[in-house]
Amino acid sequence: VGRAAAVTEKDTAQRLSSQDIDGDLESRSKPELLDLAAAVDIENRANLTKAELISEIKKASRTTR
Repeated sequence: VGRAAAVTEKDTAQRLSSQDIDGDLESRSKPELLDLAAAVDIENRANLTKAELISEIKKASRTTR
């Protein structure tokens, strides 16, 4: 991961952990959800459905707070 990508992922993870995401994720596109999933290190994210991504991101955000 390049330095710029690492900074972006870190910023995304901080925003994710600092906001209330319930309901907000439903309105995001799958590519946006994939970016969030990458920021919180969700494995096999490319193989997940949108609903599964939302579920996993919510789980990850609860553990980072």
